[in-house]
Amino acid sequence: MNEHSMAREYAHVVCTQGTVAGEPRIAGHRIRVRDVVAARDLGGFTPEEIAATVYPDLTLGEVYAALAYYEDHREEIDQAGCDEDRTIEEFRRRHPQLVQPAAVRGRPVLKAYADEHVAFPIVQALRQRGMDVVTVQQRGREGPRTPNSSTRLSKTGASC
Repeated sequence: MNEHSMAREYAHVVCTQGTVAGEPRIAGHRIRVRDVVAARDLGGFTPEEIAATVYPDLTLGEVYAALAYYEDHREEIDQAGCDEDRTIEEFRRRHPQLVQPAAVRGRPVLKAYADEHVAFPIVQALRQRGMDVVTVQQRGREGPRTPNSSTRLSKTGASC
């Protein structure tokens, strides 16, 4: 059988319907392949730093498997990021009461609360896109003080 007719399998990478919207993720975790890619591309972390500090529950092999999977499925994964960007923009359009002017940057910001399930590179990417994100580590575990002016994020990111 020639090399092109065999389906390629990636150790550590799985897709499970109903878990992180069926996106490719690290087996045994809710960490998507594109979360690992965001740590590398948006956060500027090396694979070793990703395994040691960003996602300390992952092995270096799992990080490299996610990056290899991404390189072979770049278009599909980038499209998922673009779809998510559109969802965020639609949310901002439908909920203008949650968008407030940012004094520092002079542009609108979505105020949001990110719990411990939202990966650090995702928080960074959201902040780079002009969103004011308060994390559990910044606020403590009690959550947002003013639920009317904040919304809770659960696993969201931007890669476009």
